[in-house]
Amino acid sequence: AARRDLESYSRNMQIVEQQQRVHKITIKALDAVTPSTPVYTPHGRMFLQVDRNQLKERLEYQTDKVLEETHCEMHDEKEKSETDMRRLERNMQDVLNNVFKGRFQLFMEGSSPQAAG
Repeated sequence: AARRDLESYSRNMQIVEQQQRVHKITIKALDAVTPSTPVYTPHGRMFLQVDRNQLKERLEYQTDKVLEETHCEMHDEKEKSETDMRRLERNMQDVLNNVFKGRFQLFMEGSSPQAAG
């Protein structure tokens, strides 16, 4: 479960990073066009004209705040999952060591000359 969570967080972080790149490219494109150029955003199957400055402000806010916060939260969750996974791996190693140690002791007890007599 910990490995699955870790993979999920990694995928989500990639999605957030990709969305940040898209927003930054869009902001650059908005800066490159003249202020009189109409700007549209998709809404379902149609495109609605929006105010260029409002769109730019919204994208900047989302890029700088919302996506960054999401990225930080996912990074923290990923680190927590990695820590949990390492702890679980150590616990499993301890269990395996104890099992093999117990089997070795049983083997040694079974092969001693006292056990044969």
